Amino acid sequence: MPTPSPHPLPEPAPELAPEPPPARATGPASDPWATVLSAAAPNRRLRVIINDCRLVEVKDDLVVLSVSEALLGTARSNEREICDLLATAWDRAVTLELRSEKPEPDAALVAPGLDQEAARAAISEHPLVKRTIELFGAKLVGVQRRKKA
Repeated sequence: MPTPSPHPLPEPAPELAPEPPPARATGPASDPWATVLSAAAPNRRLRVIINDCRLVEVKDDLVVLSVSEALLGTARSNEREICDLLATAWDRAVTLELRSEKPEPDAALVAPGLDQEAARAAISEHPLVKRTIELFGAKLVGVQRRKKA
């Protein structure tokens, strides 16, 4: 049987709790648009609109957002909610200005040898395209070459 040692074993050092990560600033000074995006997360409708917007400038209490043409009407009809969302996210009253974002024509969508307008005019004369536009109230958005199989 082992005899007890006259010297007791040293106590293990208590484990130190890890230091909490430094607090991140979430106000307009750090990343104002990220704050707006996180504030819009619970509301699906506003989240879709805000994800389509681009912050152009903030000057005093005026906030200018650029919105794609596809969602500009929706953004304008929800302008009050967007303004309230910005005011809540940034803790200050703001005035909102919405601008249309004109998409630049993609070179891949333009038929070779024709500019976008000429290609759109040429295809819009096709009988099937004409009938589709009439039946569904469709709008011709782009023209591109058929991909080879």
